[in-house]
Amino acid sequence: MRKKISEIKRRVPEARLRGGFVWGRKGTAAASLIIIAKNGGFSNRFDYKYKKFFSYIRPRSKRKHKGRAERPIDTGREAYYNNGMKRYLVTKEYDGARLCDFLRSLGYSRTMLTRLKLDGGLTVNGAFRRNIDPVFENDEVVIVFPDKAAVLTPNGSLAIPVVYEDDDILIYDKPDDILVHPAGKGFDDALGNDFAFRFPGVPFRPLGRLDRHTTGLCLTAKNKLTAVRLGGGAVEKEYIAIAEGVFEEERGTVDAPLLRVPGSVIQRKVDPAGQPAVTHYRVLAQYGDHALIALRLETGRTHQIRVHMAFLGHPLAGDSLYGGGTGRIRRQALHCAAMTCRGAGHDFAVTSPLPADMASLRAALEREQRAERD
Repeated sequence: MRKKISEIKRRVPEARLRGGFVWGRKGTAAASLIIIAKNGGFSNRFDYKYKKFFSYIRPRSKRKHKGRAERPIDTGREAYYNNGMKRYLVTKEYDGARLCDFLRSLGYSRTMLTRLKLDGGLTVNGAFRRNIDPVFENDEVVIVFPDKAAVLTPNGSLAIPVVYEDDDILIYDKPDDILVHPAGKGFDDALGNDFAFRFPGVPFRPLGRLDRHTTGLCLTAKNKLTAVRLGGGAVEKEYIAIAEGVFEEERGTVDAPLLRVPGSVIQRKVDPAGQPAVTHYRVLAQYGDHALIALRLETGRTHQIRVHMAFLGHPLAGDSLYGGGTGRIRRQALHCAAMTCRGAGHDFAVTSPLPADMASLRAALEREQRAERD
């Protein structure tokens, strides 16, 4: 043990050492060390050389935090977010509850709590606490998620409309012919470049992507913590599309795995060896040889709606890549029209009307249907 301590002192000369124990595999006790480093920052790391877990914990500062009394504290538990940090105030109903139970009530999953121990930090009143430790009324719980993602080149000339924004998220109404991410180095005409202009120095984190020629709602997280919280299916989306052909059933589900076509960068196909993909659809209106349909996804694979509809024999109008005709619209007639979240610390519902080209096609199909009836 002395030899190991000497080695750690050599590697972390500014550290103060304290002894401790962790449980190893199959219930055997393994000696470990808790390192309280001068520079701090809590994280757990498995040292493969010594086969031990080492914890780096920032000691609580003795200096009084300037301006703490002036900072607004929300009585609804959540205080404020700043620089990759979330602060919460424990309310009376969770007085004496376990820390993990309090955080679960805020929408944090078990997986997220595990990631917090590995990637971020979790303190109560400035001191490290385990998930099973109790918290008490008016305790301040601080969660830190380090955010080291790259920042894109800003471009303020794109003027992409925003339909909703709060402290944690931004929802765009993406127009046609614009990418979510830049096409490559040197390009600055994507959704992410507009985000970089609005929020200098903040990494771009879209939660789900839309193809270049797919329009509608696109959700972006302003911080890593929100991206984790909303990235596990907390947000429901509804797409509107115009597909070709006559549907025999008013609603249905396509459960068909998708695989990239060999030799192609973007094209996908249905293949048993592919990734699982599930799409639910319902017919809103049948206009002769076209139909207006609503779709909901259980998975978010590349081109999932486009490939599944083509697999059914109903390619989207304008989708030349998967067999749709381009005589009536020059792009795939697909639009993300609604987005809802009722959990994970958020509560919003936003909609987006059909873009001009899809609305024009729908109106033309309705006129043709009325003319046939007359």
